[in-house]
Amino acid sequence: MRAYKLDRDLRLVMLSAIADIEIYLRSRLSYLAVEEDGSFGFPESTKARLNRELSAVKNSEQLIKHFVAKYGDKHNLPPY
Repeated sequence: MRAYKLDRDLRLVMLSAIADIEIYLRSRLSYLAVEEDGSFGFPESTKARLNRELSAVKNSEQLIKHFVAKYGDKHNLPPY
């Protein structure tokens, strides 16, 4: 029983640490991409897919509704 509890606790600690590392790496990569290409500098190869995904959630996500209402005439996609 103690081994099971230790294993469970260790797994929770490891998953939490992995999540923190993932968030750090994702935010760092986004920062570097914005620094190089600007806030709206999405690669051409991903713009079509991102537009499809944006259309799919346009009516359900509050953040996307706000972005489209306020900036939709200037930008097709939200910034990084």
